[in-house]
Amino acid sequence: MGQDRGIGGGGGSMDAADSMGRAEGVPRELAALVRQLLTLARRQLPSMQLRHVVAVMWALKRLRAPDAAAAAALLRRYLELLPLATPGEAGAGLLVATELGAFRGRAAAAAAGGGGGRGSGGTAAALAPRPDEGSSLMSMYVKSVGSQLLVTAALGRDGGRQLALALHALQRWTGRAARPRGSFLRAWARAAAPRLGDWAPRDVAMGAAALGHWREWSPAAEAWVGAAMAAALEPGHMAAMKGADAAGLLAGFAGMQWGAEAAAAASAARGAPGPAVGAEGRRAQDVGIGAVVVKGDLGARWWAAHQASTLVLLPSLTLQEISLLLTSSARLRLTPDPEWVESLGRRGLDLARGAAARPRTHGAACLLLVALARAAGRLPPDAATDARRALAPGVAAVAGALAPHLAGDSGPLDLVQIASALSKLGVRPGPAFVAAHTRGVERVSHALTGQMWRQVRDAYAALRLAPSEAMVRSFIVHLG
Repeated sequence: MGQDRGIGGGGGSMDAADSMGRAEGVPRELAALVRQLLTLARRQLPSMQLRHVVAVMWALKRLRAPDAAAAAALLRRYLELLPLATPGEAGAGLLVATELGAFRGRAAAAAAGGGGGRGSGGTAAALAPRPDEGSSLMSMYVKSVGSQLLVTAALGRDGGRQLALALHALQRWTGRAARPRGSFLRAWARAAAPRLGDWAPRDVAMGAAALGHWREWSPAAEAWVGAAMAAALEPGHMAAMKGADAAGLLAGFAGMQWGAEAAAAASAARGAPGPAVGAEGRRAQDVGIGAVVVKGDLGARWWAAHQASTLVLLPSLTLQEISLLLTSSARLRLTPDPEWVESLGRRGLDLARGAAARPRTHGAACLLLVALARAAGRLPPDAATDARRALAPGVAAVAGALAPHLAGDSGPLDLVQIASALSKLGVRPGPAFVAAHTRGVERVSHALTGQMWRQVRDAYAALRLAPSEAMVRSFIVHLG
């Protein structure tokens, strides 16, 4: 198993270790040690337990050792041990495999370039399926984890950590390319719900994020959400949350709300005459759906407590977390507290001013304005007016900081969304912003759809801005 799987075999691992040393600034003495350890791992691989395999894979990732043959051999051993793995072990292995990029084809590409040992190319390719070729791995993983759901859930806090990790790893591996069977997700939710009171806040948020990622909504998911909200209201639970937990939990619930709306839209489309409209093309108001996930007395109490807890966390929240909280609350069809919107808005705008000035982060500043506009739109009319007025100076400052990037750096969606957000927030930008924005729109005009042109036109009209002649011609061509 050792030699022909190529873990550290031939000159490949010496090249890998040397290149690692050059790329990461690691001394050659350490590179030599890595070679020796890979050779030892090659000899021990047939008798390695899964936790050892996972530990070596994490080491390869952290050292950034580009040894595709080693990764492929370790992944092969992982698959051999997968039927006997606990959900936590299965999840840890799949997560690091995804991090290594082996399941995405990176290992196969490296092996094809000659960096691996003997026989490594076929193994790497076999372990690097495209999304439509991953069904066998998906089946093995789901079968292994699914057979132990109830037993693992009974372990309390440790079981919660394992179940959350197993689902999170599957989410990271599949991305948007694939989805596990609904029966597996329902079984996971049914097994986890009764013991959510024992779970750590991080694990509850991780589970919610995975269910929301797949837009899962079913009676089992609904029961899981209810149990999660009840657990969060237990003394001390929200005090243990971090900003990422609070944002991830709300975003997961928002994904489930999307799933409920999509299902309702699909049902309405099937019952309507004429061709069915895809669920993604329908809006909640088309089918009269409101808040489905966070609802009732329990939902109201949880939502109030969640807002209060995020205000406590406010000094430590990142710009991305603030945007996610604001966007998710609107996605959930919830009415936020005006103080919550204003407090998160002020903090977010302070962070966004710095982000707007940097080329790599100005998109995050744009997203905050969009999130603020959506959250403010969920407030009662008088409260919304007061919130917009209070946040207007900060919004104008961020818009001014974004102006230098609009003409050359911003993409089509950013340009459309920022104009729409400013119009909804009632903030009229300065001349520098308008000049840069019109140049940016002209630059990406070929990529704008009719709906995008309509949003730009409506935003300019609401803000009483003068579009350029080229934009006017595009309005006529696309909108008549």
